[in-house]
Formats: sequence, structure tokens, C-alpha cells
Amino acid sequence: MTYQESVNELRASFPELATALSRCTNLDRAIQYLAKNEMFSLSKMDVIAQDEFTHDVLVPFTERADYLVLGST
Repeated sequence: MTYQESVNELRASFPELATALSRCTNLDRAIQYLAKNEMFSLSKMDVIAQDEFTHDVLVPFTERADYLVLGST
């Protein structure tokens, strides 16, 4: 699944978040946006290395028992 396909899937439940993330051209910009958004708790963010080139960034929602997962390669 491409980044844009993932953003489009997110749009059904979180249209504003999807629009903002679609403008992010790298992981740093996405995290900068999430840091300004009170929906997320970056202090509880976790990074999981899948291998030496692929990482998943798990960012918990503050008011939900869900996570936003950003993949990085």
C-alpha cells in the first residue's frame, strides 16, 4: 500500500488528519504536525525497527485506545 493509499483510507474516519498528513513529505514533518495536535500523545510514541531499513512509528491517540502508525523506509 502506498502512502497516498493509506492517507485516503484514513480520510474516511479522520478527514482533517488525512488532509494534513497528505501534505507531509517526510516523517519529520508528520511528527511536527502531530506534536501540535492535541489528539496525540507524542511523549508515549514508540519506534519499532522491522529491519535495518524499515521502522514503524506508533503514536497513541490521547482520548482513544488506538494508535496512528507511520511506516518509514
